[in-house]
Amino acid sequence: MKILHVTTFFEPELGYEEFHTAKEQAKDGHEVHVICTNLRSDRNLRGQNKYLPAKKEIISNINVHRLRCLPELKAEFVIPIGFNNTLRNISPDIIHAHTATQFTSWLAVRFSKKRKFPVMVDIHGLGWQKKEYLNLFEKFKFRINKIFDYFIKYTIHNANKLIIKASPFEKELRRKYNVNKNKMILNEVGFDSDIFFKDEKVRSKTRTEYGISKSEKILIIFGFLRKHKRLDIILDVLEKLPIQFKLFIAGSLDNETQNNENITKKMEALSGRIIRINHFPQKKLNELLNASDVTVWPANVSVGLLQASAVGIPSIYPDWGYEIYPISKTTIHLSETQDLLEKIFYIFSSKTIYNIEQIKAIKYAETRSYAKKARELIDIYNTN
Repeated sequence: MKILHVTTFFEPELGYEEFHTAKEQAKDGHEVHVICTNLRSDRNLRGQNKYLPAKKEIISNINVHRLRCLPELKAEFVIPIGFNNTLRNISPDIIHAHTATQFTSWLAVRFSKKRKFPVMVDIHGLGWQKKEYLNLFEKFKFRINKIFDYFIKYTIHNANKLIIKASPFEKELRRKYNVNKNKMILNEVGFDSDIFFKDEKVRSKTRTEYGISKSEKILIIFGFLRKHKRLDIILDVLEKLPIQFKLFIAGSLDNETQNNENITKKMEALSGRIIRINHFPQKKLNELLNASDVTVWPANVSVGLLQASAVGIPSIYPDWGYEIYPISKTTIHLSETQDLLEKIFYIFSSKTIYNIEQIKAIKYAETRSYAKKARELIDIYNTN
């Protein structure tokens, strides 16, 4: 099958569903193409550093068509140059467009209609953050963004099928966009088992590298740390935890978080207990996870849950989040520092409890590898 994935960003070194799905499908013998822009996803980059070379290249047997783009109007509204011609030249059997909120998905749906290529659009998210927690300026920005809703609605209504990445999206799509239930197919996010796995030797080596003793407990938060991921809550908790608790902050901070005076002061005060790693490949993330003891997500749900689970690390995440993780005793209430603190103490209250949570995490991950999810997608493509 000739499969075309369409996405705004495509940076294999960072992982993400777009790359892992394409890689697994190519491994299974399919002819896999990706159309993407040459824009990088890191919002802290400036000038030419924001862009990758615009060219065609082969990565992990994937034919990558990286197109130049116009200056971005907003985070997901990026316009690639030459999309239609590239699509026509590839002439795929199926198009898999990633994230309905991206303008590239609208292009995939719009131009494929003329050529009668079937298009599947996956739904990664429809807004992680609860709107009642937005401040006045953010509410204003949210209203301005409603202008772009036309493109999202067009994409959702004109795609052949919608591949939803978490079951609660079905209810939201039906409520907000009046989508027929038969149009939606569940294919949950996964993790790359070639990269993420439990390894005691890796754990020992990485903890030695960072000067971590056997008695110290390591919390970790990772990814692109935007304001709504609430690093401030984790720092509040670290202040209250015993000194043997340390924190990995793995990933870059957005400007709002980086320039927050309160966060800056706390990070300086806790500098002896914080280990910062800004940029790293997925292999390095696996090392950091193996060296850690628990992941903390005080105000969002991330695919990092799966990556951590594959390594056997319990995760603490908000109870309002999507129900994708079967450890109800380690959910917390949004923005409550005390509740997060209590859950950390609970996980480490005995070796038996910690081991139980580890086993739950590993069993959960066993059902969610990208190799399995990529094959499930082939079955979905064939239902069109």
